Amino acid sequence: MKVTKIIDRHFLNCVRKSFLVTAVALFLFSNVFVVVAHSTKTSSNIITTNSGSSTEKSPSRAFVRNAAADHASSNDASLLNTMPPFTCIRGGSDISDTEEMEEDESEDEYQDYDSEQNGTSQFLIQTGSKALKVVGNASVQLFKALHRAIEAGLHSPMGDEDEEQSDDEETSAVVKIMSTLQRMWHAMLNEPTQNSPEMDDTADEQNTEESKRTKKKSKQAANTDNFGSYLNREYHCNYSEETISSNATTVIHGGSLSDALREARSKARLLVVYIPSARPTNKKKRSVDTVCAESLLSKDAAEAVESRRGSYVVWSVMAGSSEAVKAMKRLRATKKKGIPMLLVAYPAQVMDGTGKAKLTPKLLAQHHCNPPPSPKSLSAWLKALRKRHAKQVSTMKNELKEYKLYMERKEGYSSSIKSDLEREQTEAKERAEREAEEAAERQKLKEMEERRSEFMSSLPEEPAANGPNVITVALRFPDGKRGQRRFDSGVDMMYVFNWVDGEFSVEREKVTLSTMNGSMSFTFEEHQQVSLKDAGLGKMCGLRVIPMKEEEEEEE
Repeated sequence: MKVTKIIDRHFLNCVRKSFLVTAVALFLFSNVFVVVAHSTKTSSNIITTNSGSSTEKSPSRAFVRNAAADHASSNDASLLNTMPPFTCIRGGSDISDTEEMEEDESEDEYQDYDSEQNGTSQFLIQTGSKALKVVGNASVQLFKALHRAIEAGLHSPMGDEDEEQSDDEETSAVVKIMSTLQRMWHAMLNEPTQNSPEMDDTADEQNTEESKRTKKKSKQAANTDNFGSYLNREYHCNYSEETISSNATTVIHGGSLSDALREARSKARLLVVYIPSARPTNKKKRSVDTVCAESLLSKDAAEAVESRRGSYVVWSVMAGSSEAVKAMKRLRATKKKGIPMLLVAYPAQVMDGTGKAKLTPKLLAQHHCNPPPSPKSLSAWLKALRKRHAKQVSTMKNELKEYKLYMERKEGYSSSIKSDLEREQTEAKERAEREAEEAAERQKLKEMEERRSEFMSSLPEEPAANGPNVITVALRFPDGKRGQRRFDSGVDMMYVFNWVDGEFSVEREKVTLSTMNGSMSFTFEEHQQVSLKDAGLGKMCGLRVIPMKEEEEEEE
């Protein structure tokens, strides 16, 4: 696993170095191209200047000829009269008018050619300069794009990915290379703006992340029960964390305004609302919010809040948050720029359209906070408001007592209904069990009666008293009941048990037949197939009917 990671990192470093070398080469090539283009432009300008000067230094022949003619006419007109017609002096030679016209035409053609050459060179120079600008801009943009791609590749978060995926799953080199190339391609095509995070350096990114973490911690602290620790820390108050945590100062609740209203209503107290004017800053400068927070957290304010067995519930919220905006709308308080809001509200209970109770804050007083109150002045202000609105507080307490009594009656009524239901359910269950037992007993009795009728019908006929092989069996029950019947000596003991069961309603499986002296005893399971003669019974035999339970107790 470690070898694979080392190989992947080595391969990625090679790819990044190759991209870096390519970018440097392209940058050098673009610079060389710009230098060559600039030198070419300079040489073309020099050539253009030389051609213009040579043109100016070689005047046309027609101009020379006309100048000479004017000079001759002004100096010596007689000289012209002596010459042949249609001739003039030019450079010490004679030329005709035909030759002169040909020379003029050639001179005009030469001038046209020069002007055409000048226009073409200027057009080429302008086009070349524009092309050089385009190529230069393209080279610069290409270099910037390659620079962004290389930066994205070199600053890839491979270390974090290795730490996160060291134990879970291995990322192959191909996947890492493809992700790096995709990130480099995206950075090369998308030019960042001035406000984008890609233009910021590493220090700015770290500062941004640190500020985000600080804001997150502040929000988490703002959601705790004791909001005073957040105010003390963020607004740089002169209280230690141990003092805040030990509840030696005023307990300030956070959360929502609805929760604070419910808390104040449940304790029959007024609600103190404090909303700072601005968000906290890193500068340790004493502001209006700092002074107000210190006064609210002071010992004097805590005594005023807890006076008369509790007078106020203090609630605060972060400045500029959505909950602060909602609270200001619900409280309908006046907000001044740069001044915090410190007010006292009454948690009134009203009924909405559906008949349910709803808490609505009613503003009682608002402190101007200009200048911010000191601890003693804030304590005096709170005590004065508590005295002024004592009637409303007592009304809340009476309503709270009535509400508690109502809840107790409601709970007692509901508990009585619940106990009645439980008793009815228990009685119904017992009645159902009893009915089931009675039904089972009736069914059992019915089955026993049917079985006993079968037993009685299955008994052999009783023989005559003076007949041969006749045995008279006399029974004696524990309750004093007696019975007697004659049997043939060859019948089995089963019929004796059937006779006991069918006539005397005693189950044959649950009794033991024993002789009077206890020398012999018989059970249905062991002796049902034994005849009376083999059992050793005489002509006159007395047997005691003993239930098995009683027999077991006697044995014990």
